[in-house]
Amino acid sequence: MEEQSFAVPKAPKRKLKAESKRDNAQAMDSYSCRPVSCFEKLSRIGEGAYGTVYLAKDRESGRIVALKKLRMKKEKGGFPLTSIREIKILKSLDHPNIVSLLEISVGKSPDSIFLVFEYCDHDFASLLDRIARPFSEAEVKTIMMQLLSATNYLHSNFILHRDMKLSNLLMTNRGQLKLADFGLARTFSNPLQEYTPKVPSISFSFSFSFFLLFLPISI
Repeated sequence: MEEQSFAVPKAPKRKLKAESKRDNAQAMDSYSCRPVSCFEKLSRIGEGAYGTVYLAKDRESGRIVALKKLRMKKEKGGFPLTSIREIKILKSLDHPNIVSLLEISVGKSPDSIFLVFEYCDHDFASLLDRIARPFSEAEVKTIMMQLLSATNYLHSNFILHRDMKLSNLLMTNRGQLKLADFGLARTFSNPLQEYTPKVPSISFSFSFSFFLLFLPISI
């Protein structure tokens, strides 16, 4: 029997600083920048290290969206690098289990910048506080398949999320999982370079712990 050989995709080479700056600028090009007044803020639904998230309604289309206001107060060099990375990475992604960046919106002041995302009804952190029963085995399998599908897609495109936790896993009312919050995400390249080791999520055992968390336990 002949041995089968499998082609392993090569990671992209590390880019020069000038190339990275050009790519960062291009990440902003394809998104419209409507004023934030085009959206009606309904409520505040979350707050993190990189911004505040609001539930909002598009006044033109009536679509419900999530508005993420970026934190700009401590930025001396202009637009936050973490947000540029997030926009650049989300622009390159197209997967049913990864949240979609719809557009960028601006306010009246220079530090009033919003990212407009598709809205998901729940996040797993709050969902676990309200759930009346454990997920069934079939539901666990469905959730894990979606999570692993999104993770495999990211790694196949040489992207590390680096902040997987329950509050960053969103869920629609139709049971579709969406991986969100790419503020700490990074691309990796060949040759590998050093990355910041201090990220807030303990990701090594995340997937296994997440799986066990939803298993129905019978006593």
